[in-house]
Amino acid sequence: MKVCIVGLGLIGASLAWQLKAKGHTVTGIARRQETLDLAISRKVIDKGYVEVCPSALQVDLVIVALPLELIVSTILQIEGCLSAPTIVIDVGSVKTQIMKDLETRNLNKTIFVGGHPMAGSEKTGIDNFQKELFKNKPFIVCYPSIPVRLKATKIIMELVRELEARYLELSAEEHDRQVAIISHLPYLMANILFNLYLKDEKTLKQVASTGFMDTTRVAHSDPLWGAMVVLMNKQSLIPQIDAVISSLQSLKADILTIDPKALFKRFNVDHVNEDPAKIELIKKWIQEYPKA
Repeated sequence: MKVCIVGLGLIGASLAWQLKAKGHTVTGIARRQETLDLAISRKVIDKGYVEVCPSALQVDLVIVALPLELIVSTILQIEGCLSAPTIVIDVGSVKTQIMKDLETRNLNKTIFVGGHPMAGSEKTGIDNFQKELFKNKPFIVCYPSIPVRLKATKIIMELVRELEARYLELSAEEHDRQVAIISHLPYLMANILFNLYLKDEKTLKQVASTGFMDTTRVAHSDPLWGAMVVLMNKQSLIPQIDAVISSLQSLKADILTIDPKALFKRFNVDHVNEDPAKIELIKKWIQEYPKA
């Protein structure tokens, strides 16, 4: 399979390396020649171009691995350079707005499929690419129509198989709803926690350790990515933010009303059998320290 990957950051370079390692011919497109030279020297790509052009797109599959705000405009550039109908997939973390936007465009040669491998890092750039980033991770695929699915499924499934990822089909709307909960909302929560830390960093850095750092790791993601995620996926995110606010208010009420059973149930996320002895221990502490 001949593949062109537009964008050689963490995701694009990781895709490129794994596909090339499996024997596929990989062409890379990046803005800087230095990035292309580094990618070739590290055996991430076979050849590279500094812009979208017809010569780079003589392939079976084009993967757009660019920031969310650049995906639509880049696909329009690709459309203008294709000499034959070609499957094009993006790997952005929001699908509905991108796919709806592209539906309004006059795409004659671009067979577009929405994609999103559930893998990544707060780190960016080709220097941070990972050789097996997608192994055993879900690779979500969103087809805009049945005709596109019929044309593209074979190549898309081959892509996912070669990445050793797990193929998963969802509608764009369902993708955005699920990813809002699993990925975007945790990022927002980590961001909130780290911003609270920054208000008293001088004091708190003395005690901040692995637990806090692990919890807030994703807060260090590119702030432009964070801004674009909340803007482009706001329809799915706002209800989840409301749910978090409601849950925090409920937790606050359980604490203020001193409800041992409610507190135990809330923190019992692994659903272990309710242990009366543990609840009695909570009750005993409350009795001993009623004004705590």
